[in-house]
Amino acid sequence: MSTSGANPYTSNIPPWPVFLRELEMRGYQAQAQLVRQHLPNFLWPENFLK
Repeated sequence: MSTSGANPYTSNIPPWPVFLRELEMRGYQAQAQLVRQHLPNFLWPENFLK
């Protein structure tokens, strides 16, 4: 929530590590693997969300 009068940018897209974890929890293993192939290792949930 913003108190500014301007229209600030807000995103409904989660950070990559959170999105990847959610894909895996929902059973989208193939899609999660595809994301992992193109995502740097430091953004993988097991490396990022310690």
